[in-house]
Amino acid sequence: MQDNLNNKKRVLISFIGRGSYDKNNKYETVIYDFGNNYKIEKSFFGAALYEYLEKIGQNVDQWLIIGTKNSMWSEIATTFNFYEENFDSIFPLQEKVKGEEFDLSKGLSDVLFNEWVKLIRSYKSNVSLLMVDPLNNEIYINSLLNLLDKQTEYEVIIDITHAFRFMPVVLSYSIMLAKKLRKINNVKVYYGSLELTPRSEKIKPVIDISIISKMVSLTEALSIYQNSGYFPVVLDNLNIDNSDKIYFKIETNRSINDDLRILLNEMEEKKSSEDIYINEIIDLVADELSKLKNSRYLDERMIERADYFYFRNQYLKSLVLIYEALLIAIGRKLKGIGYKDFIDFKADEFEWRDKVRRLIWNELNNYTDSKYEKNIIVKSGNIYNIIFALFNIRNCVIHGSIPRDIKTKLISQSEIDSYLHSFNKFDNLYKQVRTLLYDINS
Repeated sequence: MQDNLNNKKRVLISFIGRGSYDKNNKYETVIYDFGNNYKIEKSFFGAALYEYLEKIGQNVDQWLIIGTKNSMWSEIATTFNFYEENFDSIFPLQEKVKGEEFDLSKGLSDVLFNEWVKLIRSYKSNVSLLMVDPLNNEIYINSLLNLLDKQTEYEVIIDITHAFRFMPVVLSYSIMLAKKLRKINNVKVYYGSLELTPRSEKIKPVIDISIISKMVSLTEALSIYQNSGYFPVVLDNLNIDNSDKIYFKIETNRSINDDLRILLNEMEEKKSSEDIYINEIIDLVADELSKLKNSRYLDERMIERADYFYFRNQYLKSLVLIYEALLIAIGRKLKGIGYKDFIDFKADEFEWRDKVRRLIWNELNNYTDSKYEKNIIVKSGNIYNIIFALFNIRNCVIHGSIPRDIKTKLISQSEIDSYLHSFNKFDNLYKQVRTLLYDINS
């Protein structure tokens, strides 16, 4: 099997446990069956996995082995070819290590452990040994960040066979955090399943728990989608391709009805009677995308997209969209009532929208109490206040400026400024504009 990592590095992380002893006080070995006629006999599954990966051409660049003071550290040397070649110089220290790790009351001392680490690394510099206090849960994430540099891309393989059962669980969550701080592109998990067959059977199956990596990827993808609206990252994980083209059209405010109809049909076909989680993920995304497909008019499309981004805290996008939607909705309203000069209003032409803007701006700046009842748009509530606030806030946000020289009875300069410093006020204005748009379109 060809290694396809190119310039990336592969890191193996193993836990090493205490092991079982035979009648001669030697660690018992197990034959681990990897399938495809790969059977490897070792007392420590991590050693079998390391050898297997090397045999199939997936060379390990770094190997981190984690254990406690009673783990069978002395067995690590037997993993490598240098052991037999240098047996006479290694064996005396190995026996000392084995003697201390056998002592369950004290375990391996730091001094002897460090000496053993130095010896192992003198022969195999890509191997790191980490003796931990089982209850020190922060050590996993800190060790990962020390092991992995920020520039290199990694594939991480985790062996969760040995050690206390909670330790691999903590490591797994630490890997999820490390993926955000380092360039970890892929995670694989292996388990040497000692308990799936009777204890008397020497051969034990190896399980490649690839579903864990898939679950992590889907979890991350859903998090990205729910926070940014970028749904292609979810659909890519479901083997639904090319949805990024549709998202680009959403971002550039293009029509997507036909494209979206095809995509939603493809998503529906991906559903399975067995995989409930796949169905629920598809429904989650499809329900929201369907709203973007059902708009009759350009302003309604913009409103839906404004909401799509607003509720993901992307206020700049939503503000631009809802501002444009308001111009179009008012233009359509004026056309509908046969208002002068707007009989031929076209929503998709900038000149017409600009004409609406200039008309409204003139109305706003020349507003008097006596003219209120002649409001050409709606005849209730503080409509002028809402529009005036939206226009000013939109300009401030787009241009990065602050409101100046506001001369109107409708709203004060300090009130405009307050919308830019209070999310609650900004949020209330957004909802008022949404209600106004609903009134205009009803």
